[in-house]
Amino acid sequence: MSEDVESSTEIRGLLLPLSDRSLLIPNVLIAEVVETIRHVEPVHDAPSWLLGVISWRELKLPLISFESAETSYSGKYRISYIAIINAIGGRENCKFLAIALRGLPSAIKVDDQIDYDLSVKPEGLELSAVKLGQVQARIPDLQGLENKLAELGLI
Repeated sequence: MSEDVESSTEIRGLLLPLSDRSLLIPNVLIAEVVETIRHVEPVHDAPSWLLGVISWRELKLPLISFESAETSYSGKYRISYIAIINAIGGRENCKFLAIALRGLPSAIKVDDQIDYDLSVKPEGLELSAVKLGQVQARIPDLQGLENKLAELGLI
């Protein structure tokens, strides 16, 4: 008995639209996407990329402007949605992070045809830039983001 086995390594990803770029993450990292939270609690003396703290399912989560974290982005901010991301750092006091989005995430198949885009230099908390067909995205350094939050004593 012979079976055809697909050799492609395909995962499902999500494109998270920011103000000036999109992030590509595995869809298993998304806990939930919520509409804009009405109340964002400000954090005194916070860096510009930390928009404040939100309440989500009885938890307090840092709300992050990813594109403002050590990048050249300096535009105005309009938040349409918030992606609640599963934290990956293994910290007991940090299970989730909130990232401000410009629009709804879109699903995308990521396979072995993904190409690194060497013409784009990663900025700040980006590990690399990639192309999936005509779609360009950045791979975020979520561990680095968690480390920055820990350095500020926020997680």
